[in-house]
Amino acid sequence: MVYYEASPKRRNGQYFTEGNPFRHPAFSDWATRSGLLRQRVLEPFAGANSLIWHPQEMELCRSFASFGIELSYPAVQYSDTIPASRPGYEGGIIHNVV
Repeated sequence: MVYYEASPKRRNGQYFTEGNPFRHPAFSDWATRSGLLRQRVLEPFAGANSLIWHPQEMELCRSFASFGIELSYPAVQYSDTIPASRPGYEGGIIHNVV
């Protein structure tokens, strides 16, 4: 029998979006149609903050706030987002792991 040892990130539920999904026509179309450029975007589980960096590098996002429990990047503010409510944001980007 083969046992799979999960990496520490996977055991802790940390999933990082390394490729830029906004390069796909469906995502870039969504970002344009939703007015992402004019919105203050919330990234509630920032991790590496790539879900903000990716649309920014394509000039699809200007204003954002990123929160997480590990402060690996200067733009990420400490907050345990699951119990916290975040009013005042028009959009949000999360990585949904199924």
